[in-house]
Amino acid sequence: MQQGATLGPPVFVDLNVLPEELRPLRYPPWYSLGLIAIVVFGLLLIPLRAVERAHGVESASLGAELDLIKKELTDIEIDFGRARDIRQQLDATEVSIARLREERQAILGDSQELAADLAAAMQALPQGSHLAAITAGDGRFTLTGGPARACVFP
Repeated sequence: MQQGATLGPPVFVDLNVLPEELRPLRYPPWYSLGLIAIVVFGLLLIPLRAVERAHGVESASLGAELDLIKKELTDIEIDFGRARDIRQQLDATEVSIARLREERQAILGDSQELAADLAAAMQALPQGSHLAAITAGDGRFTLTGGPARACVFP
């Protein structure tokens, strides 16, 4: 045996004795049609991929816009909640003011007459006296003040 001898590539020996034109077709027609159909459908996938990518970008932008709208809606709902709370506080305050006006009217009666009478009573007070309290009721008012002295005016 020889050392260092290498084997060469195998040689293809064609044992087919028929001439080329009489040999059967290498691939049947259905195989060729199937291969052509696969290539055509494969080429159709290229535009479909572009359409899918465009829809992905569009849906991402719409999703971001939706998130922004949801955030704005949440802010508006919070603002409406605050406005409703403020409105309820305002209504409660208006009711309290109305009650105080009713109580004042009940205590003072006709305030215009009382103001004129009170002005006359204040002028009738002696010099140097001071008022400690004014009370009113049943069409009368009482001025209390000075050194333990009370004046009652009808």
